[in-house]
Amino acid sequence: MDESDKAVKFAVNRWTLAAVVACLAAFAVLSWAVRGEAILARDVEITRSVQAWNFPGIDSVCRFMNWIMDGTPATVLAMVLILILAVRRSWWEALVVAGTIPLRLFNRQIKEIVASPRPTADLVQVDGSFDGYGYPSGHTTAAVLISGVLVWLITRRTERRPVQVGVWILAIVWVVLTALARVRVGGHWPSDSVGSVLWAGPALVLLIWLVQFARSRWVKE
Repeated sequence: MDESDKAVKFAVNRWTLAAVVACLAAFAVLSWAVRGEAILARDVEITRSVQAWNFPGIDSVCRFMNWIMDGTPATVLAMVLILILAVRRSWWEALVVAGTIPLRLFNRQIKEIVASPRPTADLVQVDGSFDGYGYPSGHTTAAVLISGVLVWLITRRTERRPVQVGVWILAIVWVVLTALARVRVGGHWPSDSVGSVLWAGPALVLLIWLVQFARSRWVKE
């Protein structure tokens, strides 16, 4: 029997639930603050500061992050991961990864609701043409969901603390680099990426809980 076919008991950690509620509450407050034509002064300050950085290789890293977390590459990454899990017959895990795709699409709907403008050339440097609203960042949402699901997949397969900590650190770095890359090119305000973390992280946790609950009902002892 495959590991994913074994019976499992569903339980919700109260501290994780509290964190989910807190993040979603913070997301609601931030969404209200940046709605419409509102531009946060601190967003402008941070963006100008990030764009003034002159570290060796920073632009190359930003170009890579902007590309890999774009719509098509990010979807391909998710599809490859689904295929790998399907080959291993880890159906429930594959379902979680598949669920991240509609979550990324839902990010677009949030953009339309909040209707927060992207950075403009009269305020900061804008390298490229960016369409639509900015909040929350689609790239950062993809980074949170993909790196987050990889953390979940890896940490549930090993109890080795160094491995678990290392995976978490890599995931955090991946998300931070993606957020900085979006700010660096003027594609998003910092608050756009903060909003992505505040909603996409809890959304992934809820997705995992939903699949685990369904699995606990579907697979019996």
